[in-house]
Order: sequence, then C-alpha cells, then structure tokens
Amino acid sequence: MASASIQVLRVDTQEGWKDFVQFPFDLYSNDPHWVPPLRTSVRYALSVEKNPFYHQAYRIPLIAYENGKVLGRIVGIIDDAANRTHREAIVNFGFFECVERFEVAEALVNAVIDWARSRGMQALRGPCSPSMNHERGLLIQGFQDDPAYGMPYQHTYYENYLSRLGFKKFRDLYSFEWETGAQSSDRTLAKSEKLKENSAVTFRPIRMRDFDQELDLIYDIYSEQEDWEIGQAPLDRTVFKADFQRLKLAIDPEIFLIAEVRGEVAGYSIALPDLNGALKRNSSGQCWPTGWLKLLWNVRGPGRSSSLSRYRMVQFVVKKRFEPLGIDVIVDLETQRRAAARGYARGEIGGISEHDQNRRQFVEGFCGPHSKMVRIYERALT
Repeated sequence: MASASIQVLRVDTQEGWKDFVQFPFDLYSNDPHWVPPLRTSVRYALSVEKNPFYHQAYRIPLIAYENGKVLGRIVGIIDDAANRTHREAIVNFGFFECVERFEVAEALVNAVIDWARSRGMQALRGPCSPSMNHERGLLIQGFQDDPAYGMPYQHTYYENYLSRLGFKKFRDLYSFEWETGAQSSDRTLAKSEKLKENSAVTFRPIRMRDFDQELDLIYDIYSEQEDWEIGQAPLDRTVFKADFQRLKLAIDPEIFLIAEVRGEVAGYSIALPDLNGALKRNSSGQCWPTGWLKLLWNVRGPGRSSSLSRYRMVQFVVKKRFEPLGIDVIVDLETQRRAAARGYARGEIGGISEHDQNRRQFVEGFCGPHSKMVRIYERALT
C-alpha cells in the first residue's frame, strides 16, 4: 500500500514542469548508458499547445513528492485515434520513472488508474511516450549498451514493480544490431541482386531542398497501410510532418531513401543517424547557452565522425502493389552499403514485434539473434 506521506500531484505549474523534466537527470546521474534528452524535446512531447498529437489525444502528467522531494513521475495518455482504429478503451502510460521504492510506483500507477476509470477506460497499456508510434516499451534485455535514438532505457527494477502491480505482458519487441562492414550471406546478396534486376527498383536520397513536399509524398504511402499493430494508428499528416521537421537538421539524406520502380515512387525507407551519440555529449540537456553549439558540432560539424557512429532503421513502407517485388530485401542491403560509405560503423533496427515472424527471420538472417528486447505491458481495469 502506498505511503500516506507520498503526494501525487498533477503537473500544472512552471515549477512542477521543471521538476518533471529534471527528475531523470538526477535519477540516472551515475548510469553510464542513460542518454540525456533535450529538455525542450520533453516539453514539446507533452505540450498541448505546441504538439499537434494532442489534437486527438489527452494526457495527465503526474509527479510524486515526499516532503518536497521528487520521487517519481508518470503520464496517462488517451490516444483517441488508436482507440477508434482498434475499437478499444485504452489509457497509455508513459514517461514513467521512479526511485527504487515500490510504494512510489504504486502511488503513481494508482493515480493514472483513477484518472482512466473516471474517463470510462477499460485497460492501461505501456509504457509509451507519448504513443505507440513513438518511444515504446520497457527495456528487459540489453542494459549493457546505450540505447539508440528513440529507443527506451530504464532501470532494471521497473519490470518487477509493474509485475507486482498486476501488469501482464502485452507484446515483446526486438532490436537487432550489425556492423556495416559485415558481409551478408551469398544467398542474401544473390537474392537481392536478382530482385533488383527483375524489379528495376532504384533508390534516391530524400530531396532536402523539397523537404516539405517529400514528406507529403512519404505520408501518402504511410497512410495507405492497413495492418496497424494493436495500439497503433496512422498519425495525422500534421503530426507526422511535425515529428520529422523537428529532426530535419539531423537527417542524413544518403540513408533516408525513396524507392522507385521504373520512375514511379514505390516506397520509402527511413534510417536516421543515432543522435544519442551527440546528445550524450550535452549532459545538461539544455539548449542555452552552449547546448545548440555542442549539438551542431557533433551532428553537422567536425565532431560528427566520432559521435554519430551508429544509424537506426526506423521504418520501411512499400505500396501494396509493389510488395511482391521483394523491395524489403533490397532496401536493407542498399541502406547498409550507403551507411558504410558514409562512415557509420553500426546499424540497429528496433521495434520488431515477436509476432512478425517473416521480418524477424529476415533480419536474423543477416545479423543473428536480437541484441535487445523491450516489453509492452497491459493491465485490465475491470
């Protein structure tokens, strides 16, 4: 039972937001693998005024105090678009962090449950920050390495706390890593070359000078998908474009590719530099007065070669009528080849569902067993 001395308060003051954003910096101050986020990015992710995600979502940010000391935080989020798509009544929880005291986790989760029940919701699912289209899952395996950008990293005791609070596994997601110089099997290479020749597929970098129009083109393909995972729904065009506009300065067009078949756009492949290498060199997470300079130095300047040594495959989508051509086989190897030429030493792909057997088997074929696993949990409220 949660201690009576623990107060869980809604974050609605400037001082409260300062505590909310600062807390992980204190909690992970001695952890060599935690990566400090930009404080402005955390605030944007939760800003009802600035983030268009909240045009179709609601959230309640909460923070736990004891005698004036911050002990933890959590956010409850209702994603109306996802609930409509899957005919569910789910509250997601995210941005969850707490000290190593079970009663703190209990108090935070109970506060979200109370809010969820008041909204007529039927289950709690997460963690995801702020939706299943963004950072999601609790790290279960893979604490020995820094997370890639957009991937979760948390304390090991969270798994035990969520289990004790009645959460069950909803889905496991896997990450795979490889060295860009590693040679794929002769069979995979031969298959790729044959597919490339038969399909007449070519790849071009995203055109940064026409970035807004290119995002519209990509979104049209993205929104045509029909097989959304439970809990996910297509992002609104405004949200989709806003997310990538915020990453524009960090995009490497040589690994952000448009696939064409005989001149017609057939799909796209998004790979991004692992920005965590640069973010880790800005330990305060502040942009002012020197944070932006540090980031520019390590993302666009002389520090890039040492700070951005890894890239992350984020998403590949192909138009339905081009799926039989096997473009997914070609694009992975094409991206790896281009990444090696750009100086990236390693690549990572994450978020592959345990239920996606075809994708898992293909990735395992050229990089072996998974290197990390994260888990999404669910708890019924009935």
